[in-house]
Amino acid sequence: MVIEYRIFSWLVDRVKEKKFFLKIKRALTSTRSKTLYSLYLAKMFFYTFISFILGLILFLIPLNLPEGLEAIKFLFPILFPITTFFFFYFNVLSKESSYKAEIENNLIYFISHLMSI
Repeated sequence: MVIEYRIFSWLVDRVKEKKFFLKIKRALTSTRSKTLYSLYLAKMFFYTFISFILGLILFLIPLNLPEGLEAIKFLFPILFPITTFFFFYFNVLSKESSYKAEIENNLIYFISHLMSI
C-alpha cells in the first residue's frame, strides 16, 4: 500500500464524500485516470503536509531578507501548503476540462469519418 495512504487514510475517509472533493472524483473518472480517488486525495494531503514542513523549515532558517520583505517569511508555513493543495485540486480539474475540449474538437472529425463510410 502507498505510504501516503497509510498516513492519511483517516483523513481521506472523513472527506471523500464531501461535495468539495467529489469534483475530484468526477474529474478522475471522466478523464479515465488510472489513479484511484482515495490515493489521489491521500497524495494531495501528504504533499500539502510536506510543503507545510518545508515552509516551517524556511520560516525557522535565518534568512537575510531586506527590511520590507521580512513579513513574507511569516507567510511561508501558510502559503506553501495552500498553494500545494490548490495545485493538486485545480490540476485534475483542468485536465478534465482539456479532456472534454479534446473530445469536442475530435467529434467533428469522427462524425465526418462516419459519414464518409
